[in-house]
Amino acid sequence: MVGDILMRRTNANIMYEPESGFNAIRFSEANEIEELDVLFIGSSHSYRSFDPRILNQYKLRTFNLGTSSQTHVQTNYILNEYLNELNPKLIVYEVYPNTFMSDGVESTLNLLSSHDMDFSLAKMSIATGDLTVYNSFINIISYKITGRKVKENYPTEEKYINGGYVETVGITNFSKVKDKYWKPRQEQLNAFEENLELIKARNIPYILVEAPYTYNYLNRDEIDKYLNDKGEFYNYNKLIKLDENIYFKDYHHLNHAGAAILTTTIAPVLVKKMTQTNY
Repeated sequence: MVGDILMRRTNANIMYEPESGFNAIRFSEANEIEELDVLFIGSSHSYRSFDPRILNQYKLRTFNLGTSSQTHVQTNYILNEYLNELNPKLIVYEVYPNTFMSDGVESTLNLLSSHDMDFSLAKMSIATGDLTVYNSFINIISYKITGRKVKENYPTEEKYINGGYVETVGITNFSKVKDKYWKPRQEQLNAFEENLELIKARNIPYILVEAPYTYNYLNRDEIDKYLNDKGEFYNYNKLIKLDENIYFKDYHHLNHAGAAILTTTIAPVLVKKMTQTNY
């Protein structure tokens, strides 16, 4: 059977990891939501950084549709798929600079593994021009057609929390990462700006948020200028200081303790924004 060829993690040309980022659970929960105050979108920096349990204490009904390595091309797919259904009153768009530099292959594979297949997802997969995506696409289709299931092995140090958040317990030792230059791809800039226009067309207020990580960009001023020009931008690398030995799971993701601080910090911003928009 074709599906039996599929080898997760062992074949460089095939990838199928439906458990990555708990996406399948997240999408299933999203389909059940009827009322929503705040929608979070973006990469794993989104779903690992904002704890809905804390936001609920501020009377905010939130949901996180971040996915692993989600670039702006995949954000466009998710917005078109869920914006009408969820109809949020406010959007928090997480903008990790690396997502502007990515080819989107990892994120596309992540969605292929965990989301129901449709024309838009197939079209996006084909547009990558990537052999790994093509091979995975064929094998995933075979699994879906035959109804075969892959046993999902979720990391023991992680836990999915209703609302789209992934809680990471403990501290992971990690190597330092050198500072780098921000070199965005034009297709990602185009997709990002298209996403903002899509949100504006729905008259939904939004803020742009950068979650903390442990290195810097050498042309940081260029990033700040670009994002400040695109909307109300909060760079929490500057706004809060977190000890990397205590509050991070790796060099660019917060652990649960770090996420709690960030969530508590951003909650009043969200409440104020909701008040300003008369919701």
